[in-house]
Amino acid sequence: MALTATNDEPMRSERVLGYAIKMMSDEKVVSVRITDDALRAMAYPPDDSLERLKQYRSQLEEIASRKHSAGLIEADGSVCITSADV
Repeated sequence: MALTATNDEPMRSERVLGYAIKMMSDEKVVSVRITDDALRAMAYPPDDSLERLKQYRSQLEEIASRKHSAGLIEADGSVCITSADV
């Protein structure tokens, strides 16, 4: 099942040392966690800032949707994007 974007603001997530955003699967909210390493791997120069997440949010949402559709989810139902995914 593909995920759809929401307009929520990213929140800092110490759980994965990165940020979390929300996406929707039908009517269910899915947490997407994006590690700082993934953000640093997105572009040069390396940066783990919130601005980097905002700049590449649509690409990160596409990655999350593909992982979710493939069943690559965490035990709690969330999706985690790491540097290996970008």
